Amino acid sequence: MSRLWLPTVLLLACTTNATTTEGTTPPSGSAAAATADGAAPAHALDAELVQTATAASKVEKVKLRVDAQGNLVKQALYHDDAASIPAPVIELAKSKWPKATITRYETELYADRGRVYEVEVDDGGTLCEVAASPEGAEVYTECRVDPASLSAELKAAIEQTAPGGKILEAETKKGPEVDEVTVEVEHGGRELYLRMRPDGSVIQTLQRIPAIVEIPL
Repeated sequence: MSRLWLPTVLLLACTTNATTTEGTTPPSGSAAAATADGAAPAHALDAELVQTATAASKVEKVKLRVDAQGNLVKQALYHDDAASIPAPVIELAKSKWPKATITRYETELYADRGRVYEVEVDDGGTLCEVAASPEGAEVYTECRVDPASLSAELKAAIEQTAPGGKILEAETKKGPEVDEVTVEVEHGGRELYLRMRPDGSVIQTLQRIPAIVEIPL
């Protein structure tokens, strides 16, 4: 059988003190625990992500986030298939950044939130993305920032969590129920993903593990 090989990043929770809705652990102990919109069992790769990966002309990666029991709490596909993104989501992005260039899309499924779509843009060198429900209701807006611009509290928290680590990327993430700063850090030969509040308190620390997903063609 022919297969499409997709580069993947698998995120494993190392510690978690999350109070926001993102990353909330679904009921454990059952491989058939359903996601919020009933799309897939907690241990299954979402069918829409697989279909979009097959249809897209370019797929950058698949990203999975799991809890300590192995339940999938977030699934994301990074791709170029505009046809798979609901029109209200694309219109929301265009309304926020009317002169920006759309660079890629994400199709996501959260165990607690259900389906989310993202549109990423380059607005004259400012890299941002908006995440929304299929109906176009904004979930959050995320923008990349210069790591040097992070507050002293955030830098101290990063140093405490990953002493001597190198910051690879930092982003602000704001929405009706979200106010976070996320940071990718290279530390001890590993890549860590930190979710933090603006005051420097750590919500969650995750380790990124490379993997490959094979899907039928």
